[in-house]
Amino acid sequence: MFETLQFSADAYTAAFKQELPRYDLRSQVRGLEMPTLLMVGSDDPYCAHMEWLAKHMPNARLCALDGVGHFPFVEAAAQFTERVAAFINDHPHAAV
Repeated sequence: MFETLQFSADAYTAAFKQELPRYDLRSQVRGLEMPTLLMVGSDDPYCAHMEWLAKHMPNARLCALDGVGHFPFVEAAAQFTERVAAFINDHPHAAV
């Protein structure tokens, strides 16, 4: 299934430019205290946004996978799974 997956960044970006400003919740990010794993590819256009979240969320861990784009769970499945498993093992009492 993932071999035939296609992604239109233009359509996705257009939708976000129109809709996302209506849902700007950045002021509430500091109040999110649960352990959070932020997974992103280093080549993902949204990497800078994930870096901002990691900086402003008190218990966030940022994992940027080198040379990976917008779909790390497809492009680097083994690394993705390894990092998620490690995060879950490090936080056994956190809700998933």
